[in-house]
Amino acid sequence: GNSTSSSTGGAKVPLWQQAGIKVTDDWINGKDELSLLSPLAKEVLTEDQMRQYETQGFLVVKKLLSDAEIKDIRDHFHGICTGEIYSGNMTVMRDVLLARERKGTKVTGEKEVTKIQDWQEDEVLFKYCKNKKIVKYVRAFLGESIRSIHTMLINKPPDLGKGTSEHPMHQDLLYFPIRPASKIVAAWTALEKITPENGCLTVIPGSHLKGLIPHEIQSQNVGYQGVKNIQGKEQEKVYLHMEPGDTVFFHPCLIHGSGVNRSQGFRKAISCHYASGQETIFTKIPTHNFGLLDEFFALTEKKLGPDFKLSQEEKLSLYNMAWRAKSRQVLGTSNDSWWNEDE
Repeated sequence: GNSTSSSTGGAKVPLWQQAGIKVTDDWINGKDELSLLSPLAKEVLTEDQMRQYETQGFLVVKKLLSDAEIKDIRDHFHGICTGEIYSGNMTVMRDVLLARERKGTKVTGEKEVTKIQDWQEDEVLFKYCKNKKIVKYVRAFLGESIRSIHTMLINKPPDLGKGTSEHPMHQDLLYFPIRPASKIVAAWTALEKITPENGCLTVIPGSHLKGLIPHEIQSQNVGYQGVKNIQGKEQEKVYLHMEPGDTVFFHPCLIHGSGVNRSQGFRKAISCHYASGQETIFTKIPTHNFGLLDEFFALTEKKLGPDFKLSQEEKLSLYNMAWRAKSRQVLGTSNDSWWNEDE
Protein backbone atom coordinates (compact mmCIF):
# COMPACT_ATOMS: atom_id res chain seq x y z
CA GLY A 1 0.00 0.00 0.00
CA ASN A 2 1.08 3.57 -0.45
CA SER A 3 -0.80 5.01 2.50
CA THR A 4 1.36 7.02 4.85
CA SER A 5 1.01 7.00 8.60
CA SER A 6 -0.81 10.34 8.34
CA SER A 7 -3.89 8.48 7.13
CA THR A 8 -3.84 6.48 10.34
CA GLY A 9 -2.71 9.07 12.84
CA GLY A 10 -1.44 6.89 15.68
CA ALA A 11 1.51 4.54 16.07
CA LYS A 12 2.41 2.45 13.03
CA VAL A 13 2.45 -0.80 15.02
CA PRO A 14 0.89 -2.02 18.30
CA LEU A 15 2.65 -1.49 21.64
CA TRP A 16 3.08 -5.24 22.14
CA GLN A 17 4.90 -5.45 18.79
CA GLN A 18 7.13 -2.55 19.78
CA ALA A 19 7.86 -4.51 22.97
CA GLY A 20 9.10 -7.44 20.85
CA ILE A 21 6.19 -9.84 21.47
CA LYS A 22 5.83 -12.28 18.58
CA VAL A 23 2.56 -13.72 17.28
CA THR A 24 2.57 -17.44 18.18
CA ASP A 25 0.11 -20.23 17.38
CA ASP A 26 -1.36 -19.68 20.84
CA TRP A 27 -2.06 -16.09 19.88
CA ILE A 28 -3.68 -17.12 16.63
CA ASN A 29 -5.87 -19.49 18.65
CA GLY A 30 -7.01 -16.73 20.97
CA LYS A 31 -4.72 -17.34 23.95
CA ASP A 32 -2.57 -14.22 24.07
CA GLU A 33 -2.12 -13.53 27.79
CA LEU A 34 -2.69 -9.78 27.32
CA SER A 35 -4.96 -7.94 29.73
CA LEU A 36 -8.69 -8.07 28.91
CA LEU A 37 -9.07 -4.59 30.38
CA SER A 38 -7.66 -1.27 29.26
CA PRO A 39 -6.06 1.22 31.68
CA LEU A 40 -9.38 3.13 31.46
CA ALA A 41 -11.37 0.23 32.96
CA LYS A 42 -11.12 1.62 36.51
CA GLU A 43 -12.96 4.78 35.45
CA VAL A 44 -15.90 2.82 34.05
CA LEU A 45 -16.23 -0.54 35.81
CA THR A 46 -16.52 -1.59 39.43
CA GLU A 47 -14.04 -4.14 40.86
CA ASP A 48 -16.77 -6.78 40.62
CA GLN A 49 -17.48 -5.96 36.96
CA MET A 50 -13.78 -6.14 36.09
CA ARG A 51 -13.46 -9.51 37.81
CA GLN A 52 -16.67 -10.75 36.14
CA TYR A 53 -15.38 -9.90 32.66
CA GLU A 54 -11.88 -11.30 33.24
CA THR A 55 -12.98 -14.59 34.81
CA GLN A 56 -16.35 -15.21 33.11
CA GLY A 57 -15.76 -13.56 29.72
CA PHE A 58 -18.94 -11.47 29.69
CA LEU A 59 -20.62 -8.59 31.50
CA VAL A 60 -24.30 -7.59 31.43
CA VAL A 61 -25.20 -3.92 31.87
CA LYS A 62 -28.88 -3.33 32.59
CA LYS A 63 -31.00 -0.81 30.65
CA LEU A 64 -28.09 0.77 28.79
CA LEU A 65 -30.24 1.90 25.85
CA SER A 66 -33.43 3.93 26.29
CA ASP A 67 -36.86 2.94 24.96
CA ALA A 68 -36.65 5.79 22.43
CA GLU A 69 -33.30 4.53 21.08
CA ILE A 70 -34.73 1.02 20.78
CA LYS A 71 -37.82 2.30 18.96
CA ASP A 72 -35.65 4.13 16.39
CA ILE A 73 -33.75 0.92 15.63
CA ARG A 74 -36.88 -1.23 15.40
CA ASP A 75 -38.71 1.25 13.15
CA HIS A 76 -35.71 1.51 10.84
CA PHE A 77 -35.36 -2.28 10.66
CA HIS A 78 -39.03 -2.53 9.75
CA GLY A 79 -38.50 -0.01 6.93
CA ILE A 80 -35.58 -2.00 5.54
CA CYS A 81 -37.66 -5.20 5.57
CA THR A 82 -40.61 -3.62 3.79
CA GLY A 83 -38.34 -1.93 1.27
CA GLU A 84 -39.37 1.60 2.28
CA ILE A 85 -35.79 2.18 3.32
CA TYR A 86 -33.03 1.35 0.85
CA SER A 87 -30.83 -1.38 2.28
CA GLY A 88 -27.76 -0.36 0.24
CA ASN A 89 -24.95 -2.89 0.32
CA MET A 90 -25.86 -4.48 3.65
CA THR A 91 -26.36 -8.25 3.77
CA VAL A 92 -29.99 -9.25 4.29
CA MET A 93 -30.32 -12.88 5.40
CA ARG A 94 -33.32 -15.18 5.41
CA ASP A 95 -33.93 -18.41 7.32
CA VAL A 96 -33.41 -21.33 4.89
CA LEU A 97 -36.69 -22.99 5.78
CA LEU A 98 -38.69 -19.75 5.85
CA ALA A 99 -37.29 -18.90 2.42
CA ARG A 100 -38.21 -22.36 1.09
CA GLU A 101 -41.72 -22.25 2.58
CA ARG A 102 -42.44 -18.88 1.01
CA LYS A 103 -40.71 -19.42 -2.32
CA GLY A 104 -42.26 -17.25 -4.98
CA THR A 105 -44.07 -14.98 -2.54
CA LYS A 106 -42.89 -11.43 -2.22
CA VAL A 107 -41.15 -10.43 1.00
CA THR A 108 -43.63 -8.13 2.65
CA GLY A 109 -42.01 -7.41 5.96
CA GLU A 110 -40.08 -8.73 8.90
CA LYS A 111 -41.35 -12.29 8.72
CA GLU A 112 -38.66 -13.42 6.27
CA VAL A 113 -35.62 -11.55 7.38
CA THR A 114 -33.64 -13.27 10.13
CA LYS A 115 -30.60 -11.03 10.17
CA ILE A 116 -29.07 -8.00 8.53
CA GLN A 117 -25.32 -7.55 8.65
CA ASP A 118 -22.67 -5.09 7.46
CA TRP A 119 -24.77 -1.95 7.89
CA GLN A 120 -21.79 0.31 8.60
CA GLU A 121 -23.03 2.66 5.85
CA ASP A 122 -26.51 3.01 7.38
CA GLU A 123 -26.53 6.15 9.52
CA VAL A 124 -29.49 5.21 11.69
CA LEU A 125 -28.27 1.72 12.58
CA PHE A 126 -24.63 2.77 12.88
CA LYS A 127 -25.68 5.26 15.57
CA TYR A 128 -25.79 2.17 17.78
CA CYS A 129 -22.06 1.50 17.25
CA LYS A 130 -21.21 5.12 18.04
CA ASN A 131 -23.62 5.40 20.97
CA LYS A 132 -21.74 7.12 23.81
CA LYS A 133 -23.23 4.81 26.42
CA ILE A 134 -21.96 1.73 24.55
CA VAL A 135 -18.59 3.26 23.65
CA LYS A 136 -18.01 4.22 27.30
CA TYR A 137 -17.94 0.52 28.19
CA VAL A 138 -16.01 -0.53 25.09
CA ARG A 139 -13.23 1.90 26.18
CA ALA A 140 -12.94 -0.10 29.40
CA PHE A 141 -11.91 -3.14 27.34
CA LEU A 142 -10.11 -1.60 24.35
CA GLY A 143 -8.91 1.86 25.39
CA GLU A 144 -8.93 5.02 23.26
CA SER A 145 -8.76 3.38 19.83
CA ILE A 146 -11.96 1.68 18.77
CA ARG A 147 -12.99 0.27 15.38
CA SER A 148 -16.27 -1.43 14.57
CA ILE A 149 -15.50 -4.68 12.75
CA HIS A 150 -18.86 -6.42 12.42
CA THR A 151 -22.46 -5.24 12.67
CA MET A 152 -25.61 -7.34 13.02
CA LEU A 153 -29.30 -6.92 13.68
CA ILE A 154 -30.85 -10.27 14.53
CA ASN A 155 -34.55 -11.02 14.07
CA LYS A 156 -34.88 -14.59 15.32
CA PRO A 157 -38.08 -15.98 13.75
CA PRO A 158 -40.58 -18.30 15.47
CA ASP A 159 -39.29 -21.79 14.73
CA LEU A 160 -41.17 -23.84 12.15
CA GLY A 161 -40.47 -27.01 14.11
CA LYS A 162 -37.17 -27.95 12.44
CA GLY A 163 -34.87 -26.04 14.79
CA THR A 164 -33.43 -23.71 12.14
CA SER A 165 -33.98 -20.70 14.43
CA GLU A 166 -31.31 -22.11 16.76
CA HIS A 167 -27.78 -20.74 16.59
CA PRO A 168 -25.27 -23.46 17.59
CA MET A 169 -22.82 -22.79 20.42
CA HIS A 170 -19.82 -21.09 18.83
CA GLN A 171 -16.95 -18.64 19.30
CA ASP A 172 -16.92 -15.44 17.26
CA LEU A 173 -13.12 -15.37 16.95
CA LEU A 174 -13.49 -18.23 14.46
CA TYR A 175 -14.63 -15.69 11.86
CA PHE A 176 -12.21 -12.84 12.57
CA PRO A 177 -8.81 -12.56 10.85
CA ILE A 178 -7.82 -10.06 13.57
CA ARG A 179 -5.64 -10.67 16.65
CA PRO A 180 -5.01 -10.52 19.58
CA ALA A 181 -8.38 -11.81 20.83
CA SER A 182 -8.11 -9.81 24.06
CA LYS A 183 -8.37 -6.59 22.04
CA ILE A 184 -11.76 -7.52 20.53
CA VAL A 185 -15.13 -7.21 22.30
CA ALA A 186 -18.78 -7.58 21.31
CA ALA A 187 -21.71 -5.45 22.46
CA TRP A 188 -25.13 -7.16 22.12
CA THR A 189 -28.32 -5.32 23.08
CA ALA A 190 -31.80 -6.75 23.58
CA LEU A 191 -34.46 -4.86 21.60
CA GLU A 192 -37.26 -6.52 23.57
CA LYS A 193 -37.73 -8.87 26.51
CA ILE A 194 -35.58 -11.93 25.80
CA THR A 195 -36.03 -15.25 27.64
CA PRO A 196 -35.25 -18.95 27.08
CA GLU A 197 -38.73 -19.19 25.55
CA ASN A 198 -37.88 -16.91 22.61
CA GLY A 199 -34.26 -18.00 22.24
CA CYS A 200 -32.13 -15.90 24.56
CA LEU A 201 -28.33 -15.93 24.47
CA THR A 202 -26.71 -18.88 26.21
CA VAL A 203 -23.12 -18.61 27.41
CA ILE A 204 -20.57 -20.92 29.00
CA PRO A 205 -18.87 -18.75 31.64
CA GLY A 206 -15.07 -18.91 31.65
CA SER A 207 -14.91 -20.64 28.24
CA HIS A 208 -13.06 -17.60 26.81
CA LEU A 209 -9.92 -18.73 28.66
CA LYS A 210 -9.61 -21.94 26.61
CA GLY A 211 -8.88 -20.20 23.30
CA LEU A 212 -10.37 -21.35 19.99
CA ILE A 213 -11.91 -24.82 19.91
CA PRO A 214 -12.44 -26.64 16.56
CA HIS A 215 -15.87 -25.98 15.00
CA GLU A 216 -17.95 -27.85 12.43
CA ILE A 217 -21.01 -27.05 10.31
CA GLN A 218 -24.05 -27.71 12.50
CA SER A 219 -26.86 -25.87 10.75
CA GLN A 220 -28.57 -25.56 7.38
CA ASN A 221 -27.97 -21.81 7.59
CA VAL A 222 -24.75 -20.82 5.77
CA GLY A 223 -21.88 -19.86 8.04
CA TYR A 224 -23.51 -21.20 11.21
CA GLN A 225 -20.66 -23.26 12.62
CA GLY A 226 -20.75 -24.83 16.06
CA VAL A 227 -18.15 -26.02 18.56
CA LYS A 228 -17.40 -29.74 18.16
CA ASN A 229 -18.37 -32.08 21.02
CA ILE A 230 -20.33 -29.49 22.97
CA GLN A 231 -22.64 -32.23 24.32
CA GLY A 232 -22.29 -32.78 28.05
CA LYS A 233 -21.78 -29.09 28.65
CA GLU A 234 -25.50 -28.52 29.32
CA GLN A 235 -24.99 -28.00 33.03
CA GLU A 236 -22.43 -25.25 32.40
CA LYS A 237 -24.76 -23.12 30.28
CA VAL A 238 -26.09 -19.85 31.64
CA TYR A 239 -29.22 -18.37 30.05
CA LEU A 240 -29.18 -14.58 29.79
CA HIS A 241 -32.66 -13.22 30.53
CA MET A 242 -32.67 -9.66 29.22
CA GLU A 243 -35.00 -6.67 29.25
CA PRO A 244 -35.14 -4.15 26.38
CA GLY A 245 -31.96 -2.04 26.42
CA ASP A 246 -29.94 -4.53 28.49
CA THR A 247 -26.52 -4.99 26.90
CA VAL A 248 -24.02 -7.81 27.24
CA PHE A 249 -20.34 -7.25 26.45
CA PHE A 250 -18.39 -10.41 25.72
CA HIS A 251 -14.99 -11.78 24.69
CA PRO A 252 -14.64 -13.27 21.16
CA CYS A 253 -13.65 -16.70 22.58
CA LEU A 254 -16.67 -16.95 24.88
CA ILE A 255 -18.67 -20.00 23.81
CA HIS A 256 -22.22 -18.77 23.22
CA GLY A 257 -25.26 -19.44 21.10
CA SER A 258 -29.02 -19.10 21.26
CA GLY A 259 -31.82 -21.60 21.43
CA VAL A 260 -34.88 -22.22 19.33
CA ASN A 261 -37.52 -19.47 19.38
CA ARG A 262 -40.59 -21.28 20.73
CA SER A 263 -42.70 -18.12 20.99
CA GLN A 264 -45.03 -16.70 18.34
CA GLY A 265 -43.08 -13.46 18.04
CA PHE A 266 -39.75 -12.49 16.51
CA ARG A 267 -36.82 -12.02 18.88
CA LYS A 268 -34.79 -8.90 18.06
CA ALA A 269 -31.31 -7.86 19.15
CA ILE A 270 -28.60 -5.60 17.75
CA SER A 271 -24.85 -6.08 18.06
CA CYS A 272 -21.50 -4.68 17.08
CA HIS A 273 -18.04 -6.20 17.42
CA TYR A 274 -15.22 -3.81 18.13
CA ALA A 275 -11.44 -4.12 17.93
CA SER A 276 -8.69 -1.82 19.11
CA GLY A 277 -7.44 -0.04 15.98
CA GLN A 278 -4.02 0.46 17.58
CA GLU A 279 -3.47 -2.88 19.30
CA THR A 280 -4.69 -5.42 16.71
CA ILE A 281 -3.21 -6.69 13.45
CA PHE A 282 -4.54 -8.79 10.58
CA THR A 283 -3.31 -12.38 10.57
CA LYS A 284 -3.83 -15.55 8.63
CA ILE A 285 -6.80 -17.23 10.28
CA PRO A 286 -6.13 -20.76 11.64
CA THR A 287 -6.04 -23.65 9.19
CA HIS A 288 -9.04 -25.34 10.81
CA ASN A 289 -10.99 -22.37 9.46
CA PHE A 290 -10.40 -23.32 5.85
CA GLY A 291 -13.74 -25.09 5.87
CA LEU A 292 -15.25 -21.73 6.68
CA LEU A 293 -13.36 -19.97 3.87
CA ASP A 294 -14.43 -22.66 1.41
CA GLU A 295 -18.05 -22.25 2.48
CA PHE A 296 -17.85 -18.47 2.05
CA PHE A 297 -16.26 -18.63 -1.38
CA ALA A 298 -18.34 -21.55 -2.71
CA LEU A 299 -21.05 -19.13 -3.84
CA THR A 300 -18.57 -16.86 -5.63
CA GLU A 301 -16.93 -19.81 -7.36
CA LYS A 302 -20.31 -21.22 -8.38
CA LYS A 303 -21.38 -17.88 -9.90
CA LEU A 304 -18.14 -17.53 -11.86
CA GLY A 305 -18.26 -20.98 -13.42
CA PRO A 306 -16.40 -24.31 -13.22
CA ASP A 307 -13.05 -22.91 -14.41
CA PHE A 308 -12.87 -20.36 -11.64
CA LYS A 309 -10.88 -21.60 -8.63
CA LEU A 310 -9.29 -19.52 -5.91
CA SER A 311 -6.23 -20.72 -4.01
CA GLN A 312 -6.34 -20.67 -0.18
CA GLU A 313 -3.88 -17.73 -0.28
CA GLU A 314 -6.19 -15.75 -2.55
CA LYS A 315 -9.19 -16.59 -0.39
CA LEU A 316 -7.39 -15.42 2.74
CA SER A 317 -6.30 -12.22 1.07
CA LEU A 318 -9.83 -11.44 -0.18
CA TYR A 319 -11.30 -12.40 3.19
CA ASN A 320 -9.00 -9.97 5.01
CA MET A 321 -9.75 -7.28 2.45
CA ALA A 322 -13.47 -7.65 3.10
CA TRP A 323 -12.98 -7.30 6.86
CA ARG A 324 -10.86 -4.19 6.39
CA ALA A 325 -13.44 -2.70 4.03
CA LYS A 326 -16.35 -3.00 6.43
CA SER A 327 -14.54 -1.75 9.54
CA ARG A 328 -15.01 1.87 10.65
CA GLN A 329 -13.11 4.05 13.12
CA VAL A 330 -15.42 4.86 16.05
CA LEU A 331 -12.85 6.47 18.36
CA GLY A 332 -9.18 7.44 18.05
CA THR A 333 -6.81 6.24 15.31
CA SER A 334 -5.56 2.94 13.85
CA ASN A 335 -2.18 1.38 13.10
CA ASP A 336 -0.89 0.47 9.64
CA SER A 337 -2.24 -3.10 9.68
CA TRP A 338 -5.71 -1.67 9.03
CA TRP A 339 -4.61 0.01 5.81
CA ASN A 340 -1.87 -2.08 4.23
CA GLU A 341 -2.15 -5.58 2.79
CA ASP A 342 -0.34 -8.20 4.89
CA GLU A 343 3.26 -8.76 3.97
